[in-house]
Amino acid sequence: MNPKQIKALQALLTQPTKAAAAKEAGIDESTLRRYLSDPEFQKEYKAAFSQLVTDATRQAQKSLSPALS
Repeated sequence: MNPKQIKALQALLTQPTKAAAAKEAGIDESTLRRYLSDPEFQKEYKAAFSQLVTDATRQAQKSLSPALS
């Protein structure tokens, strides 16, 4: 992936909408759509999103454990 795609990937993980992600990454929405149609980009995005969900789940579990005790 090139640096703009990496920036777009990071923006997709932190922004609430695709339009906001494109703006944050400094690219047009059409460019972001093109990135999202690329199988390699999709693979990286899914892996990054999955890791984000896993991390959030672990953090929630750590927070709940003392409360349940």
